[in-house]
Amino acid sequence: MYKEYLQKLENLKGTERIDLGIIDDLEGAIEKLDNLRDSAYGLNKDVLTLQQNIKPLLKEKKEYTAAAKTFNSFVDKAEGNIKSAFNALAKSVAELGISVNKLPVYKKYEKSRSQLKEIDGFVKDAKSILSKIE
Repeated sequence: MYKEYLQKLENLKGTERIDLGIIDDLEGAIEKLDNLRDSAYGLNKDVLTLQQNIKPLLKEKKEYTAAAKTFNSFVDKAEGNIKSAFNALAKSVAELGISVNKLPVYKKYEKSRSQLKEIDGFVKDAKSILSKIE
């Protein structure tokens, strides 16, 4: 009977070791979960800060988008004014028998046409960038 008791005790000791190993595994998993919770809290806090920083920028984006939409009408008006003034000048100097492209202002006119193309490129680029910002 004593041998049986010792054998049962040995069996229990093995079980305790296994149980202790399982407890260690559970505690390790719980510790990892605690670390994961801390990381999730940090992520949440960082995202809230990001949201607070982005809100004013998104408001500015709306303002820039509206400005870019109306910008073309100003450019179109300026282009129309330049063309109209150039055509009037060309007509007047043609009546005098002078070629408009011989006038010093003609170089400025050509430069203004290049500037209109450049402005159009800037506005298109700005609109493209704004459309990609969400």
